Amino acid sequence: MKTLLWLQASGCGGCTMSWLNSEQPDLVRLLESVGIELLWHPSLTEHSGAQTRRLLERIEAGQQPLDILCVEGAVVCGPNNSGGFHILSGTGRPMKDWVEQLAARAGRVLAVGSCAAYGGISSAGSNPVEVRGLQYDGEQAGGVLGEGMVVQQRHRVVNVAGCPPHPGWI
Repeated sequence: MKTLLWLQASGCGGCTMSWLNSEQPDLVRLLESVGIELLWHPSLTEHSGAQTRRLLERIEAGQQPLDILCVEGAVVCGPNNSGGFHILSGTGRPMKDWVEQLAARAGRVLAVGSCAAYGGISSAGSNPVEVRGLQYDGEQAGGVLGEGMVVQQRHRVVNVAGCPPHPGWI
């Protein structure tokens, strides 16, 4: 069974809403049919708070395998690339840091939606909060995870663009 963790960075949650619209089979049957265990999703799993923090810490420490990391929404890097404008609740750490650390442990990383892939609408204009995609900052390579980031020495980030992407693409 493969494991999947879904993080929501800054965005509207539309990618999750699209994913929930999966049909033929529905989302639950789809995950079961391809042998994927959903470790955590902020809208779909029961546990939160301390349980979620412990799960993230176990993954980061290499004690819990992570096959697929899905990130929805652009990653806030400001101010001054600290990520301090978006702290993951209860952890005291920027979401940016969690994305970087968990991506390094994952077998695959999916940037779900145009925001996670390229920064999307969140990065438009002057971008005062320094919002970026995982491997792209708009059209420029080198987002949060860097231009040449390779997951577990094999795979680049898979960008599933769309606003929101079709559930079949996810």
